[in-house]
Amino acid sequence: MRKFLFFTATLSLFLGFACTSGRQSGEETSSSPFGPGKTTVSVDLSSVPDSLLTDASVILMLPSIFDERFEPEMIDLKPEGKVYSATVLVERDLTTSGLIIDTGAGRLATALISLRRDSTLTVTSLPADPDGNYAVQFSDTTGFNSYPVTFCPENPVMGAQTAMEMACMKLTESDPWFAPADLADPALLSSKMDTLYARHLSRAAEESNVDINRFPWLENYLHSVFVARWVLHFDLMAQQYFGFEVDTIPAAVLSKIGSFDFESALANADPQVGIRQLLESINRAVPGIEPIGETPVKEWIASAGAALSPYVPEPSPLLLPLLATMSYYDQISANKPLTDNQIAEIKANFPDSGLAQLLLMKNEQRVKALTVPSVQDELSDADFTLQSYIDAQFPGKPVVVDLWNTWCGPCRQAQKITDPVIKDPAYSGVVFMTVCDPSSPKDEWLRMTPSLPGHHVRISEASAERLAKTYGVEGFPTFLFFDRDHKLVTQHLGFESLDSYINNLNSINN
Repeated sequence: MRKFLFFTATLSLFLGFACTSGRQSGEETSSSPFGPGKTTVSVDLSSVPDSLLTDASVILMLPSIFDERFEPEMIDLKPEGKVYSATVLVERDLTTSGLIIDTGAGRLATALISLRRDSTLTVTSLPADPDGNYAVQFSDTTGFNSYPVTFCPENPVMGAQTAMEMACMKLTESDPWFAPADLADPALLSSKMDTLYARHLSRAAEESNVDINRFPWLENYLHSVFVARWVLHFDLMAQQYFGFEVDTIPAAVLSKIGSFDFESALANADPQVGIRQLLESINRAVPGIEPIGETPVKEWIASAGAALSPYVPEPSPLLLPLLATMSYYDQISANKPLTDNQIAEIKANFPDSGLAQLLLMKNEQRVKALTVPSVQDELSDADFTLQSYIDAQFPGKPVVVDLWNTWCGPCRQAQKITDPVIKDPAYSGVVFMTVCDPSSPKDEWLRMTPSLPGHHVRISEASAERLAKTYGVEGFPTFLFFDRDHKLVTQHLGFESLDSYINNLNSINN
């Protein structure tokens, strides 16, 4: 199959991210790298033959600093002839996003691009070379990070990132095993952490076949992955891997927080990973950092800075405002909108105006989401059969069933895309239902589902196994479309596209 090749003349740091200059800790930000804005992306595939563009789709993976891991928003660019475009909301000066070009026959290209706030990025395909390969050019050299993901064996980004993620979750007998006695020996504990990181980094280099020393920004990124996984969750890792309890994470471990460049890591976000996990983990792990609640924001930042100072003596100018942002957002995502006092405090005193705008925007979105009816039915202690349930609960109504779990990134991506459709009055006669099993923690399910419109059920493992056998479920998400008589009309694994979802929806809504 022909393929696109992506080229650019510039090598930008950290997957095309821009480093930002800031302020001293506690001072007002004169020019924030954050803040809402709009960017238009246009992909012109005029030089590509019609035969390669049958059922083509162009998808933008757009990250947010508020995303859970692996949950960027997936946006379909709308075609007009062979030009696909969309205007999207971005959160920073430069936002790194994924670009996927698919056809009915397979994927043509995948790349990482950087979107400049309040501008237009045009991607134009060039005529095929003698070997039938297509290249593209960009209207703005900041628009591309120079590393194609799919067709470049030398790509140091995805291979090393994936290997590091796996290394952080996989231990071998050669790794330094921790023991309860280590907690009483700070020097030994610190040495073991350093050894563990070095071995993980070596494993990432070996498994990705990348000379990581050539790319300091990449090593810094991998280091931040290790800190988020191991340093800030050492208590959980000790219990999971080594079988002993840790009441508080030792200072010798937390001291590793300051071992990488926060400025580069926090100003930017990989479109698959994001920075929310790192920030929430710091708020969770460091003693003395409490939820912000009604505390004046400058007072909270001063207190958080003091608590963090033994481990990060000179924090990045972005770190403390971002920690405050995530503390507020933890409250919002727990379906507790900001109080009037908190909103007034953020408007008057938040040290980064761009982050304040984003935070208030997220609060408004959650307030609106909570006004849409949402039902939670906890049935993990009961016997559940899907056909019997929908027959009893929704007689005479078409039903769309989304089989998902809270830990499933593709499931959450699909829900972001279908949310406006579910809220569309045109489909008010359709029941939208989700079903998950006990692998979705009850507390997390209760936190997430009130902001999702529809009817939500959590069932037992035995009921889930029976459901999977009945409908041949092989993975998540799986969508089941039942007509008014509750006859299964359509079923498919994964989220194909918004158009496909709407077509299936229309087939039962008549």
